[in-house]
Amino acid sequence: MSNAFLFEERFRKAVPKAGEMVTEVALQTVELAEAQPKDSSRVVVLIRSLKAILGVLEKIDASKVASASSDFEVILSLLEEPEVISELSKKDPLASAKLRGLRAQMQIAQAEGGCLPAEEAGEMIGIGKAAVHKARSEGRLLGLPRGQNQFAFPVWQFSSGKILTGLKDVYAALNCDPWMKASFMLAKNTRLDGETPLSVLRRGEIARAVQAAKLYGEHGAV
Repeated sequence: MSNAFLFEERFRKAVPKAGEMVTEVALQTVELAEAQPKDSSRVVVLIRSLKAILGVLEKIDASKVASASSDFEVILSLLEEPEVISELSKKDPLASAKLRGLRAQMQIAQAEGGCLPAEEAGEMIGIGKAAVHKARSEGRLLGLPRGQNQFAFPVWQFSSGKILTGLKDVYAALNCDPWMKASFMLAKNTRLDGETPLSVLRRGEIARAVQAAKLYGEHGAV
């Protein structure tokens, strides 16, 4: 029995009101994927992802996640459903914690205007893609890892067509990964009278932001 046939049966059960056209499109997607070289890891991921999503839809009320603001958030919201977390935790006791981490990363990536790929980030400050990556490697810009050799650049790092002054000094004072650095920049800090390091930097108070960065991680630092 082919994957396509099994998929069609599960699809009709999971999405009973989809209609013939939608069902046919979903089925064609699987059939086209199966026609690709069997050693293609992308095909394997596609088929397994579709099966997993169907498995979730069979168990939950999808209307609760249908209003998510992005495709990624739809997937994350599905995974956060109690029935799904329960199943995931059977094989990975840390599943719930990992999902919370993904949720936190998504919130960081969407904050203060969101993120841009290197080329678009460069357009904001009048430099090329290669120069953006050079700035990242030199610690002048923060790139959030988004897959193999891919980075997203938070928009809040730019001001008036240039890189926000003082970022390099703050980043150099932080001994943590890019996601934690971004979290530091966006979080209210008790050592900055409840302001975020980002808001302090925007006022040009570089020394205060650097001092808070040096103390980041200590008890009471944020």
